Amino acid sequence: MKQGGKLLVVLSIALFCACVGMAQPATSVGAVRTITISSEPNTKVFIGGILYGKTSKDGILEIKTVAVGPHILTLRSDGYKEKSQPLPATARGEIKVPLVKTTDESELAFQEAERLLSRDREKAIAAYQKAIKLRPNYPEAFVGLARAQADDLDVEGALKSIKAARRLRTGYAEASAVEGRIHKDNAEEEQAIAAFKRAIAEGKGFQPEAYTGLGLLYKEKAETFGGASDFANESANYVEAAKNLKIALKQLSGAPDAVVIYQLLGLVYERQKKYDQAEDSFRKVLSADPQNTAALNYLGYMLADRNVKLEEAFGMIKRAVDLDPANGAYLDSLGWAYFRLGKYDLAEENLTKASQHIGSDPTVQDHLGDLYQKTGRLKLAAAHWERALNEWNKTVSAELDPNDVAKVQKKLESAKVKLAKEDSSNK
Repeated sequence: MKQGGKLLVVLSIALFCACVGMAQPATSVGAVRTITISSEPNTKVFIGGILYGKTSKDGILEIKTVAVGPHILTLRSDGYKEKSQPLPATARGEIKVPLVKTTDESELAFQEAERLLSRDREKAIAAYQKAIKLRPNYPEAFVGLARAQADDLDVEGALKSIKAARRLRTGYAEASAVEGRIHKDNAEEEQAIAAFKRAIAEGKGFQPEAYTGLGLLYKEKAETFGGASDFANESANYVEAAKNLKIALKQLSGAPDAVVIYQLLGLVYERQKKYDQAEDSFRKVLSADPQNTAALNYLGYMLADRNVKLEEAFGMIKRAVDLDPANGAYLDSLGWAYFRLGKYDLAEENLTKASQHIGSDPTVQDHLGDLYQKTGRLKLAAAHWERALNEWNKTVSAELDPNDVAKVQKKLESAKVKLAKEDSSNK
C-alpha cells in the first residue's frame, strides 16, 4: 500500500525547514565540481541558500555536487558569528573559512532557537522572540519565528512575522517562500501561488523552496480534481506539479534535500502512470538512502501491484517491514507481494496483520477480498469488498481514486450474482 498523503506532509516539512534563502543566480547543473570546506567542527554549510551538510569533528565537509557558476557560501556554527562570502565559479578543492567567536546575545539567542526548533517548538519560539527583542532589525530571526509559528498553527502570528521580515529586507526570497507555505497550508491557493511566484522573482529564478511549494500545491489540486472525476484538470495539474518539482530538483544540485524532491517527483509520476520515471526517481532515493522505508515500500508496492519484478519488489517491501514491523501500510504491501507470488497463506497472514493495524483502510479490505476470492471463499471476499466500499465512502474525495472504487464495485456485484446463483441451486 502506498502512503502518498501522509508522506507528502512529512517530506514537505522536511524540505521547507532546510534553506537559508539568499538570492542566488540560476546556473546550469549539467556539470558539477568538488569543494572541501575547512572550518570549525559541526558547522552547517549552505551554498546558494541550500544546506549541504555539517562539517565533521575535524571541521571538514567534502561536497562533490556543487553546480558550476558563482554562488554564495554561508557557514553557521553555534557560538560563532555567521559568515557569508562569494564562492567563485573557478573555486575547487579546499576552501578554508575561519569563523570568529560571537558574543552578540541576539545571535546566540537565534542559534539557540535553531537548535531547539526540532525538539521544543515553544522554547524555540521564545528564543526567536528573545533574539528579535535584542535586535529588532533581525530579518532571519523573523523568518525562523514565522516557520515555528506556522508549525504551531499560529497563522496570524506567522504572517505578521513574515511581514516584518520583508519590511526589513526588500526582495527577501525566503520570506516570500515561507509566506507561500503558510497560505498553502491554510488552503489559500491564490495567495500561496502569488507568494511562491514572488519568491522566485526575488531569487532571480532561483528558489527551490518556492518551486517545491508550487509542486505540492499543484499535486494537491490534481488529487482534488481526480477525486471529483475531473480527469482533464487532474492531468493538467499533475503536469504543473512535475514541472515545478523538476526545477526544484535541478536547483538543489545534489544537495541532501534532492532526495526529498526525487521522492515527491516519484509520487507524481506514479499518479501520472509514468511508471518508468517513477521507478527511476525512487531508485535515486534508495541509492542515496538505502534504508528509506517509505521509498522501499512505495517502489516495492508499485512494482508488485503491476505484477513486475516481483522478487525484487518483495525484497524491498520485506526490508521496509523489517525496519518498521508495526507499520500497517507496509504489512499490507508485504501481503500483496506474497499474493502476487502465489504464496496465499503468507499473504493472508500479513494482510490480516495489516487489517489489525489499519482496518479502516479500504485498500487492505480490497486486498483481503481478492485473496479470499482466489482461495475459494467468495462469501468472505464479498464481505471485505463491501467493507472496502463503505470505507471509501468515508474518504475525502481528494484521496479517492474513482477507478479503484469502480473496480471493487464491479467485483462485488459479480460476487453477489454468483453467490445468488449458488444459493438458488442449493435450494
